[in-house]
Amino acid sequence: MKVAEPKSVEGSVAVLTMPAHQHFHLEQLNADDQLRTALEAIATEILGSSITLQFRSDDDQAVSEEEKVVDETPVRAPEKDDLEEGADLEDPADMIADMLGGKIVEE
Repeated sequence: MKVAEPKSVEGSVAVLTMPAHQHFHLEQLNADDQLRTALEAIATEILGSSITLQFRSDDDQAVSEEEKVVDETPVRAPEKDDLEEGADLEDPADMIADMLGGKIVEE
């Protein structure tokens, strides 16, 4: 919560943003209903009116939960028969020797 910054107030909803690199903490704040309820109670007491807290990333667009469309379809790897043959690849050992300026010694 130390790095959360007030972003806006939309009706009775106060939007707090977290730095984008603090994604884990943002997820935890959004997942912990008990913490949110406690923080909302404290904010309500201090401000004197009912308030709801919403946590977002500071790189998030201001999009409400209703506007977000979630695609539930999992991304799957293509079937083996659908894969195309690629060009013959260079031997990895030759590639490494070339990058490092070395040579392969055959015993």
